[in-house]
Amino acid sequence: EDTVTIMVYMCATDLESKSGMASNDLAEMASANLSDNVNIIVYTGGCKSWRTTGISNSVNQIYRIRQGGLQQLVSDDGSKVMTDPATLSSFISWTAANRRISRRARASCWIMERYCKTAISTTITTVPPKRK
Repeated sequence: EDTVTIMVYMCATDLESKSGMASNDLAEMASANLSDNVNIIVYTGGCKSWRTTGISNSVNQIYRIRQGGLQQLVSDDGSKVMTDPATLSSFISWTAANRRISRRARASCWIMERYCKTAISTTITTVPPKRK
């Protein structure tokens, strides 16, 4: 069976620091009943203060959503600007290089849709698909 990977690029902004909206979304994803064939990989950043314990407000990080919580995959991906399409491109490339993608993948951008479109179209043409 295929493994499906969903990439979530979560530029939390003041919607997280003021209202906890990104943390609410993470909790909702973590509470979902996912099969073992579904990977949700989340790139976090762009926020002054996170309500989810452990997520840094000073460096970008990568997590995997597991039923009931978050598994940290990268604790410090630097202080990259979340509105820079290169940051999203590097996340997509990291996910592909770490074999967390099979034949099907989807990128979901939280907040920064126009930056995502630029980065996704650039990255998809430069990241070769994994061969079995």
